[in-house]
Order: sequence, then structure tokens, then C-alpha cells
Amino acid sequence: NPNPFKNKTTIKIKTEKKISDYSFILYDLYGKIIRKQNFYYNHFELERNNLPPGMYIYKIYYSEGILGFGKLIVE
Repeated sequence: NPNPFKNKTTIKIKTEKKISDYSFILYDLYGKIIRKQNFYYNHFELERNNLPPGMYIYKIYYSEGILGFGKLIVE
């Protein structure tokens, strides 16, 4: 996934687990939830929409807890 991104980016998950239901949660640097999106495959398109430029933290959850996390930069 291109990081930083301007309009949209693809979030891809690499896992050996058989999972069909994920939650993507985007936080600002203060820990406030900015966006929450559910998806059902190992990838999805994150649209920028009205996100202001800056750095964000994301976490990807599944039924057993956190699957992954990272930083996203919006130009």
C-alpha cells in the first residue's frame, strides 16, 4: 500500500489464518477513532474522503483480537 497516499490506498492483509471478517480502525495520534470499516476479504480500498493531511495509526481486528497495526500518512 502506498504510504503516504493522497486519495485512496489498498490495505492488504497477509495471514495464514482462515479469517473472513475484519475490522479496520483508524485513530488520530491522540487515540481518537477517526474511522471504522468492516471488510470480508484480505484487502480493501481505504478512501481518503475528508481525512485531513497527517499521520494516523491503524489497527486491524478479527474475532480473536488484534491482527496487525501500523501508521498511515495522508498527504
